[in-house]
Amino acid sequence: MAMAAATGATRPHPAAQGLPATDTTVVHFTPPTQLLDEPVTGFCRMPSKAAWFRTDAWACNAGSTPYDPCFKVGTTMTAWCVSDPRQPSRGALIKLTTLLLIDAAAPSHRAWFFELTDGSTCRPLPAPGRIIEGERELYACKYGSAGEADAVLGDLDSSQPVWTVHKVLINKKTDPQTVKSLVVASVRTVWQ
Repeated sequence: MAMAAATGATRPHPAAQGLPATDTTVVHFTPPTQLLDEPVTGFCRMPSKAAWFRTDAWACNAGSTPYDPCFKVGTTMTAWCVSDPRQPSRGALIKLTTLLLIDAAAPSHRAWFFELTDGSTCRPLPAPGRIIEGERELYACKYGSAGEADAVLGDLDSSQPVWTVHKVLINKKTDPQTVKSLVVASVRTVWQ
């Protein structure tokens, strides 16, 4: 990851978190076969921004509640919307009144949910995030047990069997903001 220090300060050397014993698991999410929930009426107006790389994923609304991603269920006019794929049966079933595909989302990230080995979970930001030292914040995370973090910057690095992402602490009192510390965090599971 190329980050230019905007302030001329020396950028901290990335520390590596311990790699897991197994490779990163990549899961192609599919809705559960048994969906017991009663569907709510809704519509899908655009391709998913969270799972832009899937042709069967949309951003939907049921009433005033937005959902992204939602996945088409079989050949029916229903979609299963889920925010945490580790609990695939907990979601919302939407009976679609409208399914329109307009303006495909621009590619910006490679996962709609991932889990780090420290238990942190991350999903795409709904709008472009901060740019810090030349790298964009693409994901919002709930951080696990391994140290503090303010953000993950850039996208997942899948060049090795264990995928990684840069987890950072940010110098918030500088203008522009800079990276205070960077950890190369190992990814346990990726949902695409």
